[in-house]
Amino acid sequence: MIVGEIVIELFDNDQTITDTLAAHHLTVRLQQREDGENQFRTNIHESQTDLRAIDSYYVEPGGSFFIARDVAADEAAGFIGLQKSDEAEGRIKRMAVLPEYRRQHNDHLLAMDLPN
Repeated sequence: MIVGEIVIELFDNDQTITDTLAAHHLTVRLQQREDGENQFRTNIHESQTDLRAIDSYYVEPGGSFFIARDVAADEAAGFIGLQKSDEAEGRIKRMAVLPEYRRQHNDHLLAMDLPN
């Protein structure tokens, strides 16, 4: 599947998109399990507490959360959550790209082309 233009947007505390991202994450994780790439050690829904509270988990403590959006389809194609470790460093806490958007360099967009 060739997708339309992908843009990276900063999370804006929209509860609708929060629910959508949690559903997307579940889709990705279930596909990983089916492909033998990932085995769950906990209930998948319990592992999504950060996606159900993006603002308080990522943004308020000084991190960031970005959404990759397919402009033509007007849908989220993936996301990346950056968690602040200390004043000088952070880490990627969560990153996912929906299966239909993979292998088209969308993961590179999330990891490399984040807005300032």
